[in-house]
Amino acid sequence: MVYGGGRTEQETIVNGTERRSDAAYDLFVDDERDPPRDGRDWTVARSVEEAVALVGARGLPRFISFDHDLGEGGTGQDFARWLVEHCLDGGLAPDFSFYVHSQNPVGAENIRALLDRFKAEYAPPGAGPAGA
Repeated sequence: MVYGGGRTEQETIVNGTERRSDAAYDLFVDDERDPPRDGRDWTVARSVEEAVALVGARGLPRFISFDHDLGEGGTGQDFARWLVEHCLDGGLAPDFSFYVHSQNPVGAENIRALLDRFKAEYAPPGAGPAGA
């Protein structure tokens, strides 16, 4: 499932400080695969550490595509957990969306369930599933 829509800019909280994202971007988290050629201007993170650094530097992306198994770089679920913790104070933008492209069915479901629960509890009014 893909949730939400797109935006051009967002407010974000980084280390307790509100700031604007430097640009709307789409994040592809995968240690091996390249993002699809679908017209998006993807930013790629090959590990949890790279994904965390990108969010710290650029703010929250408008869309994230997650792989679960990231080799020696942790898991997509580790990054999803970090993202939830990071967003607890500032929340997610109403149009935040994600997709899990992992071939690990259990890991993929764990990421989806974590982010679905977080969106249900912390997303602003009007946010939610936009389609399958």
